[in-house]
Amino acid sequence: LFKNPIVWVIIVLILGGSGYAATTSRLIDFSQLKSFIPSKLSKSAEVFAAQVNGEGISTAALQLRFHQAKSSYEAGGTLLEEKDSELLKQQVLDDIISEMLLIQHGKKQGMEARAETVESEYQKIVAQFPNSEEFEKRLSDQGTRPEDVRDVISRQLIIQQIADQQATE
Repeated sequence: LFKNPIVWVIIVLILGGSGYAATTSRLIDFSQLKSFIPSKLSKSAEVFAAQVNGEGISTAALQLRFHQAKSSYEAGGTLLEEKDSELLKQQVLDDIISEMLLIQHGKKQGMEARAETVESEYQKIVAQFPNSEEFEKRLSDQGTRPEDVRDVISRQLIIQQIADQQATE
């Protein structure tokens, strides 16, 4: 079941959709956005929870996604015991790794997010604010740059291309 790439694509799309919904409903603030962006490995002191083909998944990214997933369960009335929390954390890490592998695969296949499309999607997010200055102020207040938002959009667009390709095969 999980060896089929389309299953992984669907799982990532569901996670991405829930992330998008959480962002648009302001359950996620932009200050945490940089944590979702994998870093190229360097000699810095940053701690990685895992490495995927030379890209690191920061411990902060794992913690953030874990707490969001845990909060989602708790909002539904399910309190997780310690054992369940550890299983959930491992599942979240597996999901992040799968997402990174999908994006790396897509890039190897020549898939990329066109700058015009990224900018269009970015402008849709900006349009949710009273004006672009308010949006940029919100980003700045939370230590996030517009480039970080565009990078996340780019990654989501590559995943969408993979899903579209799988759907046509």
